[in-house]
Amino acid sequence: IFIRHQKANIRRNDHKRWGNDMDQSNSVNKKTIVWGVIFLSIIAVICLRNIGSYPQVLADEAVFSWGTGFQKIGQSTYPNLLYFAIYKIINLCGDSFYDLAKILNILFFAGASFFVYRCSSLFLPKNLSLGNAAISILLPGNFYTGVLTPECLYYFWFWLFIYFLLRNNKSDIPHSIKTGFLIGIGALVKPHSVFLIPAAAMILASNNSAGESCLS
Repeated sequence: IFIRHQKANIRRNDHKRWGNDMDQSNSVNKKTIVWGVIFLSIIAVICLRNIGSYPQVLADEAVFSWGTGFQKIGQSTYPNLLYFAIYKIINLCGDSFYDLAKILNILFFAGASFFVYRCSSLFLPKNLSLGNAAISILLPGNFYTGVLTPECLYYFWFWLFIYFLLRNNKSDIPHSIKTGFLIGIGALVKPHSVFLIPAAAMILASNNSAGESCLS
């Protein structure tokens, strides 16, 4: 009788644990769906806003339109070579090249929010980190998703670079080489990335010999 009673208690406890696990799983799934709907809604609104819009920064857009459409990368007088190389794909759309450029802008701008989330999650709870990522898409900087300039690609690179610095808290030579390589990649998008060299050097210098970053 005692053994049967123990087995019955074990079965009841198993059912309770299973039920709790199911409740937690459903809660996580609901939150994931809600955040997914929020992000997709924001991106959809930006897409609708950009559809059919005309050039808004004429001088800059003329330069980058010429560089992506009519000029070979090796002949460019501007240092945005990686931007030109990636955005040359817009020529596949013929007269609709401007629309494809805006789609690429939105993909890079929205993709940057992932690294905003990852950076925030190093210091904040998950929901607050997701909120920061959503706000980053809503910032006035999303204006650049509607123009043919390298800002969105640079914005994506910037948050990738910041996450790399925060996540890899080392100061050895291989890590320093990787940091320099990423800055070089950024300089091929926009030369402004070289202004991050002092900040990167300070972060590398602050990492102590135990492998712990002062930022943590």
